[in-house]
Amino acid sequence: MTKEGVWLKQQQTTSESLQSTHSDDNSRQSTASRTDQMFEMSLFSTPSCSSEYGLQRTDTWTPGCASAYLSDTDSDQEECDVAAGTSVLDQYNQAMENISQLAGTQAPPKLTFQLDGDLDSATPKEKDECITRATDACKRICKIIAPNDGEKLFEALQQIDQGKSLVPLMTAYAQAPSRSLKIQILSLYAYELPAQKLQTLHEPYGRLSKWQIKRARAHARNNGPGMEMEKTRYHRVSLDMGKVDHFIDFANRPYYHQDVAFGTRTLKLESGETIEMPNIIRTVTKCTMVAQYLQFCKEEEFEPLSRTTLFRILEVREASQRKSLQGLDNTAADGSNGFNTMEQISERLVHLGIDIQWSQSVIKRLHKAKEYLKTDYKVHCQEDDSLCADHCTMFALSDPGDEAFQVKCAHEHTLVCDNCENLKSTLQELENKLKSNTHFSYTQDIKEELIHDFKEAKDRISKWKAHILRSINQENAKKEILESLDETSVLIVIDWAMKFQQIRFREKQSDWYGKRGLCWHVSSVVSKGVSSDTAVVTSYVHLFDSTTQDWFAVASILENLLSTIKSSMANISKAYIRSDEAGCYHNNLLVASLKDIGNRVGICVQSYDFSEPQQGKDICDRIICPLKSSIRRYCNEGNDILTAQDMHTALNCRPVKGTTSSVNEVKASAEQLSVKKIKDFSSYHNFQYEEAGIRVWKAHGIGKGKKLLDKDIYISRQKSTELQVSVNFPAVQQTRQTKLKRNENHDDNSNADSAGLFDCAEPGCNHVFETIQSLELHMDLGQHSRFINSESVYDALKREWAKQFTTLSSRNVQGQGPKQHQTLECRESSSRMGWALSKPKTGSARFSPDVCKYLTAKFDYGERTGHKSDPAQVAKDMRCAKDEGGEKLFKAAEWLNKEQIKGFFSRLAKKRRKGVISTDIEEEIEVDNYESDTDDAEENEKRAYLLNLISNELNVAHPIYYDAYDLCELHKQDKLSGFKVTMLKEICSHFELGFKSKDKKQDLINTISNMLDKCPCCCLPLCT
Repeated sequence: MTKEGVWLKQQQTTSESLQSTHSDDNSRQSTASRTDQMFEMSLFSTPSCSSEYGLQRTDTWTPGCASAYLSDTDSDQEECDVAAGTSVLDQYNQAMENISQLAGTQAPPKLTFQLDGDLDSATPKEKDECITRATDACKRICKIIAPNDGEKLFEALQQIDQGKSLVPLMTAYAQAPSRSLKIQILSLYAYELPAQKLQTLHEPYGRLSKWQIKRARAHARNNGPGMEMEKTRYHRVSLDMGKVDHFIDFANRPYYHQDVAFGTRTLKLESGETIEMPNIIRTVTKCTMVAQYLQFCKEEEFEPLSRTTLFRILEVREASQRKSLQGLDNTAADGSNGFNTMEQISERLVHLGIDIQWSQSVIKRLHKAKEYLKTDYKVHCQEDDSLCADHCTMFALSDPGDEAFQVKCAHEHTLVCDNCENLKSTLQELENKLKSNTHFSYTQDIKEELIHDFKEAKDRISKWKAHILRSINQENAKKEILESLDETSVLIVIDWAMKFQQIRFREKQSDWYGKRGLCWHVSSVVSKGVSSDTAVVTSYVHLFDSTTQDWFAVASILENLLSTIKSSMANISKAYIRSDEAGCYHNNLLVASLKDIGNRVGICVQSYDFSEPQQGKDICDRIICPLKSSIRRYCNEGNDILTAQDMHTALNCRPVKGTTSSVNEVKASAEQLSVKKIKDFSSYHNFQYEEAGIRVWKAHGIGKGKKLLDKDIYISRQKSTELQVSVNFPAVQQTRQTKLKRNENHDDNSNADSAGLFDCAEPGCNHVFETIQSLELHMDLGQHSRFINSESVYDALKREWAKQFTTLSSRNVQGQGPKQHQTLECRESSSRMGWALSKPKTGSARFSPDVCKYLTAKFDYGERTGHKSDPAQVAKDMRCAKDEGGEKLFKAAEWLNKEQIKGFFSRLAKKRRKGVISTDIEEEIEVDNYESDTDDAEENEKRAYLLNLISNELNVAHPIYYDAYDLCELHKQDKLSGFKVTMLKEICSHFELGFKSKDKKQDLINTISNMLDKCPCCCLPLCT
């Protein structure tokens, strides 16, 4: 510690004296320490205190003074202070006077107070005073330590203290990944030091500019130190929603999506909402889909969005809720649910004493069986004269009780399919576990419930399998007709489209409610082309403002259609008709009327074939998608679609290739047909018109059929339907043509080097096409190749792949264990002749009085409280319902599913509206399965949600910025002309606005202004 020269000399003398009297090192260190204490006490002591201990302030100092001082204790010092009556403030003031004298500075004002509490509880005035006093004292000490540069020493002392506290923050700043996060961290300590000092201190952690410091301080003022910034999102792409809608229609085509065999996944939206959906996969990659769409636009001469925007739209669609676009028919959906029920039963058995490994094995085998039914089973069933009973259509669809609908196979069924056997053995094994489980928690009630669920699920799976086989066989009827088509015949496929909801170019909120659906019916006509190997597909659309979709409306449409075909193609004399099994088609009235309609028109109806429910009408479904797109595109151009006439105008102004439309009205008073009831009519699916009657089959090509004579059918004949035509069919501008026959014996690798871009998605078909129209026509005609691809790069993979599809083994295989023999016995009981035949509708099934009473009470509760009962929940409640005595109210045979309960509620509500109070309600068999108005409303709502989502994600939004320029504000002030041509072109490129290199300045301004006019701020002048 630095002192005056004399004082230092005395201290050195004392040290030398102590060194001479104490030879021990420890003694020497102790003496030096006590000497320093003595020196400090003498510096801060008062005169009275010095005289008390014999230490007077003189120019000389002796060791005797130090000895006298060193001999006293701390308690003696306290007694000295009390005796002297001095205070701490006096000692501090005296010490500061002494330091000031040594430093050669003026003495500071005397300290008159001390803080009683901590610094945080002091007033601002007291804090300022304390900081000022402490700073002044430190500066005086630094002046003594460094007489020539005390100020710099004081600044260095400040930087050391502050630097240590800022090290963690500066380290975080240096490691921050983004500029915004760096500003956020810097705002925590931007005000701690002056800008220049902060820059110097920050040098080891990264260069810091004054602009960054200003921005960080502004962030601290506006948002708070360290608070996260709300970043304004600017969208740089200006989307044409008409083009977006065009791409959505293309991407929604069924063959671009497929659901997997099992499982679900959860999507999380930005709002935090989660959506559970089935596992969906795209059948093509995004790149392929975009390439196919661009090729499609090139064919239609339509200007698409940019590739980047198309990819971004596909990414947005990943966050939207999607449905499976394949397997939507009720039978397939019920079969899939049947597999889910089996898995739930297997998992539940684990809690009832069954081994978990067995359960996992069963679930794995169920997954494999489900995947097989959805993929390869359809291919295996198309083999002619199959030796497997599960694949042979003749064996599966022959009626063992009626020779007219039976055919004897010329071969023995000596092979079994491993995949089919896997399904049978798994179900049998699960059933055995349900019946034989003896665990104490497996009560009779649980057993009864699980066995009921098992039987219901097994029945649904069996129906699904039979449904697949029947659909393949019914498609063969279409193939045979196409092969026999000539210049005098046509194939007609008919289907009602979902009602088209009215749309307006500018729709008010009040206009959204109470919309009326517009009916339209699509008839796709396949005829022979100019050359012998080509076919022409023409779609005729009948538009109605309103009509009942019953048999007479269909008969009126067909009579008008045949008349139109006859007038445009006079050489046509024969027609083959196909449809699905909707109630308006599959009924004895329509079937009976077609013979007379053909005779009146001059085109003889040869046959009427029905495909499986919701199958075989894809030729109509595929053309409906571009028709809707054309109508919406016309609406987006400033037109309203409120009537059938508006739809006709839209389709005429924006024609779809190979289509034409007319506006019509059904004359219900012209209905005159009356027929007799035909027994088991619902089991007949193929009708051939002969001279004196109609020949019917239960399945195509199975047996010789049964002939129904006219006298057993007609009571009174149907005369002209007199369909009222407001606007007739205009001429078809462009036709859709495709090759009618292809060589199925071509080499398997013929498509490998094909330049086509569009692959057929049908399982087993390896055709590739250059245009999407060719693909759609190929799928319309259904001429698929049935090749199971077994090629691969490596021979080992090739053999393994072939093994998966060649899983037929001899029935009498040597070396099978007991488990396999038990499986074969189960197979024998299920693979009987006619196992795939559809069961005829039995009319109606009457519910028991207890069931009707229970369901009516549930319905009344919902009516009174406003909380309508959920049919699915009611179905669960029925299983647990008990009477007053605590006994179960219903037996397992009386349990209903949600569809039955939903139908009961619907019929009860209808009867209540008509004033019928009776609860004696039967379970009516619903055969009218065509779509209602709500289906189209739901589709429009989903489309609007998807378009809005894409628009919010990708479209420009207010305010529209380019770099730091607010283009909205510049547009309002007419200051866009201030940009140079080069800058205007950069803005156009940035927002993907089309322009030509030779465009002048005003042309570029107009292009940008057109984009800015779409911003909401143009409609709201006060928008900022």
